[in-house]
Amino acid sequence: MPFPLHVLDYGSRCRLRELATPGEVYELQIAAPDFDGLKPFQEIHCAQFGMMDLVFRDKNTLVAKGFPSLNFDAHELYSITSAITLKNITADHDAQHIFDKFSIDPWQLDFINCYLTPKFLQDISGKINKRKINLNFGKDCTFHPGVTLELICTFFKKVQILKLSDNGLLDRNWIDVLLAARCNEMTRLEINKTSVDIFSIQESQLIKFLKVAKPRLFTIFITLKENYDDSEVTQALRRLFSEQFWQLEEEIQPGRIIISWVSPEGSHRRYYKLRENADR
Repeated sequence: MPFPLHVLDYGSRCRLRELATPGEVYELQIAAPDFDGLKPFQEIHCAQFGMMDLVFRDKNTLVAKGFPSLNFDAHELYSITSAITLKNITADHDAQHIFDKFSIDPWQLDFINCYLTPKFLQDISGKINKRKINLNFGKDCTFHPGVTLELICTFFKKVQILKLSDNGLLDRNWIDVLLAARCNEMTRLEINKTSVDIFSIQESQLIKFLKVAKPRLFTIFITLKENYDDSEVTQALRRLFSEQFWQLEEEIQPGRIIISWVSPEGSHRRYYKLRENADR
């Protein structure tokens, strides 16, 4: 519930300034820049990192590590626009603990060993203003039942590269979700450690998605779980990729679909490209 700051006397405002985190102070000063008692002004320090690790520990303790390294002052607020890796998030963790110390607008987000809830993802996505972002959900990530591929596409409308494993987010309608979400600015979709059921989509929907994809270099990478029977995979690929696709001998052309798997016979890779005159 919103609280009217004007009802606070000067002493209470000063006390609020003392108790608030750097991120909270900054938001207060943006909302009420001329209020007495909220000074000194909370500056944002632009930290120049190649990448940044934010690791959650017990009791909502957040450990930050930049590359190259930097000693963070607990009383300061830092702006992070580099790639950010979030680790060890659980259902008990609150994204506000990040915003208390950091103003984030990364170009890439990696999630490692995380249990992700709709609220956490919504809070993180609400801080991102960049025109494009890359998302990577590691194979060890798990999700609250309310987190779906559709929800991720809703929160991160500007996703450019999406990497995920088949850990409950995908079903036989995954291509329909991407079409409905209008993810046509994407340049790369990577699905790892998935089952052969990933190919149970409709070829017509796949063709439609490939035709509306704007980047000419848009590529789909699919890697199956290990030890699939070669004949089972081949049959699924023949069903999905008809004469509407070229089957390439090697990775030589942009705008393609790359399928990889390991069977008892060895490692395999197939390359497909939509024909320019595909009519569906």
